[in-house]
Amino acid sequence: MIKYTITIFMLCTILATGLAQDQQATTDDGQKVILKPDFTWKYLKEDSTKVPDRAKIAISNEQNNYDCKYKINEVDEFTNSKKVVLEPSTLIKYTPEGMHKRYGKKYVYLECYASAASVDKTKVIYFNWLFKSKDFYKTFGSISSNSKIIFKFKDGETLEISFAKSDSGDTDYDRSRTTYSSYIVLEDDHLDLLKTKLIDKIRIYWRKGYDNYDAFEPDAFINQLPCIE
Repeated sequence: MIKYTITIFMLCTILATGLAQDQQATTDDGQKVILKPDFTWKYLKEDSTKVPDRAKIAISNEQNNYDCKYKINEVDEFTNSKKVVLEPSTLIKYTPEGMHKRYGKKYVYLECYASAASVDKTKVIYFNWLFKSKDFYKTFGSISSNSKIIFKFKDGETLEISFAKSDSGDTDYDRSRTTYSSYIVLEDDHLDLLKTKLIDKIRIYWRKGYDNYDAFEPDAFINQLPCIE
């Protein structure tokens, strides 16, 4: 049988002060106990309703139906940097008028995929565009590092952010398609808007002009951004 010892000082304190209430103490092996004025004692039962902070976050995410699907979730063994990348959401699906008549109702000219990500404390959104055209570069050109993307939310508010990476595109002439990729770095005020507001429309500035698109998944970042915090 393991013998537990209670600090005698606590018992003396009860006698000296004449307290008619319970006191807490800790045994030699770290167990918490309740000391009573009649010199009896019992183990302190922890409140099972208390939830650790991380568990509270997990429960909150579950209640808000956050479905965190990670493409990458790892810690670099050399630098201890944590990298998280979400599976992409379809931010834009766009087909110019007239193309459906030519190629069918299921034809999609442009698809843009977006993935929220974080490396340590830096939070970003990666974008990948697929145009079913070998001539897109001739019309719109490249994305430069000072090109803008503007989100217009359902309530009318807008958010403008500059791309952090230039890309002149990669054209596959055999398959008649062109792909681009870039990303934006998110500041705290960007996060506050993107994770709380539904997106209505998106404007992207290319080197030779801009185009406006309807948001295919208006809640894409409302669902993604809590998963990288």
